[in-house]
Parts: sequence; C-alpha cells; structure tokens
Amino acid sequence: MTIGQGQLELAELEHIADLLMGAAYADGRLEGSETEAVRKILGELVEGEVPVALLGRIDNFDPGSFDVGATCRALQLPGHADRRALLALLAHVSDADDVHDLDESAYIRKVADAIGARDEDCAGLAAEVVHVRLLGEPPGLPE
Repeated sequence: MTIGQGQLELAELEHIADLLMGAAYADGRLEGSETEAVRKILGELVEGEVPVALLGRIDNFDPGSFDVGATCRALQLPGHADRRALLALLAHVSDADDVHDLDESAYIRKVADAIGARDEDCAGLAAEVVHVRLLGEPPGLPE
C-alpha cells in the first residue's frame, strides 16, 4: 500500500475512510467542513470520483461502534511514509472546522499508537499530539 499514489484497494480505502470519519467525530460533533474534507481526501486517494460504497460508508459511519484498534490492525501500514501520510490526513480532517481540541489530538495519538507510529512519524503534525505522546498527558493551560 502507498497512500497518495493511487495504489489502494477498496478494503484499504474503507479502513482509511473509517479512520478519517473517526477524526471528524473525535471532538464529539461532526461539522460539514470535516465531512467535506473526508470526501476530498478520498477523491484524491482514488484519483477521481469516490466510489458509491465509500460515500455510503461516510454517510452511515457510526462513531459509537467504531473500533480504532481493529481498523488500524486491518489496515497494516508497515512503512514510515504511509504512517506519516495517514496521520497527516487525520490532522487535516481534525483541523477542517478550524478548531483543533485535545479530544482530536488524543484520537490522532490513539491511531498513531495503534499503527505503531514513531515520534518522528508525528513530528510537525500538531504540537499537542507530540506533547501528549511524550508526556502521556495533555499540555497545560496557558497562564
């Protein structure tokens, strides 16, 4: 698998779609801009029109029954570039509503841990993600 180079199978795209939708719901609410970001990303990954099956998956995504760990295990991202690319896509979806909160950072960290990402895979994606990963706790409030 190579994210972003048009070499993804439908099953891989379904897992990516689920992880992206997980990012969209990570803060407890779904904004239209986040859904549009997911659709745009999937369109870029397939290099064209998003298959109807993926669109249905987005529309019917149930955050309550979503299993991040199982999805990450099924996706199998062995390479550094693919792990980094996935985390960057998650960060993009999280930022699509112009608000990035600690729940979204925690979700990205959870995915990073589940895919076996190293700290350098997360570098530069979001200061909060790196901080939470290194310290095991969210950053303090500004004074």
